[in-house]
Amino acid sequence: ERNERLPRNVFLGDQPVHYYWTYFRIPSTVAAQTNGDVQTALKLNATATAFLFLASIYLAAWAALPTWPFATALGVALTFLAPSAEGLAAIADLIRRGHSLAELRDLNIDAVAAWAFKSIRIDNLPRAMWYNPQHSFSCALGLIAVPVALWGGVTTSSQAILLVGCALAASVAFNPLLGAAFCGVYGITIVARWMTERGTFADVLRHGLSIIPIGLALLWATFNEVGDGAGSALVFGLWGAARNATLLNLALQLGPILIPIAIALWPKREYALTALWPATGGIVLGLVLMHLVALTVNPAWVPFRGGQIFLVLAPALVTQGLLRVWKFRPSWAIAVAAVV
Repeated sequence: ERNERLPRNVFLGDQPVHYYWTYFRIPSTVAAQTNGDVQTALKLNATATAFLFLASIYLAAWAALPTWPFATALGVALTFLAPSAEGLAAIADLIRRGHSLAELRDLNIDAVAAWAFKSIRIDNLPRAMWYNPQHSFSCALGLIAVPVALWGGVTTSSQAILLVGCALAASVAFNPLLGAAFCGVYGITIVARWMTERGTFADVLRHGLSIIPIGLALLWATFNEVGDGAGSALVFGLWGAARNATLLNLALQLGPILIPIAIALWPKREYALTALWPATGGIVLGLVLMHLVALTVNPAWVPFRGGQIFLVLAPALVTQGLLRVWKFRPSWAIAVAAVV
């Protein structure tokens, strides 16, 4: 709000804010330059970020399935609105205990499974837009790399590679963890395309051009102490809440969309899965972060971000799963979508 170059910690005034504050620089600057209300600037910025976030998720899914735009929209909608079975579990629990369904209004549905099993919590995408637009913006920027990787492939032009590098660098600047994950998705996709299609090793190495802006972004984040100290608090392995009811918790928090995802990934010779590499790599990275990486000072933070990575890249697989069933028996596809 004060538009300081290095924001100060309001609780420890002699220290800078060790948090991902890059996103808030934009509304702060707008408010300062226009003499406007910072709250209005924050709301406008959050609204624009939400639209960009949703559009980027759709674009990344549609890039994998360009001939199915309406089916892709359905896959995105299901991932946004129906990724969890926690609401159904809450309804069943209230009925079992003879309580009124009106009590649902007082429940944080997105945390029902985590509360019940003392396990990790996975935020849905609407909450990501409402409560942490800084992380949503990082995801939106990182997702820009997916269409380029899919459509350009190994032989993508140097200019496009540098452009992708700039988008990934911006994602890193807004959130180094999320940005690094999308860098991984981009790298996985390029290597997969190289192994399955034409292209030389020199073409693969040329994608190293993207590292230049990404490296500069990391230097910027280091210089500005964004997230400083987080590295020493990192722990790896099945630790803390991730150990509790791991599979049951995952089934409740992501269960409905896991059905079409499993159908999409079921190996079948006539289906080429090359276009689904970004989505597949993304959900694997998301699951690894959710369950095998944590911060001792804030154990819930990394699972939140891992869940975001999973959900923003899942729509392509959700769509492919529904399309597989549709081609086999349309009525079953409608049933699967209805269940989700």
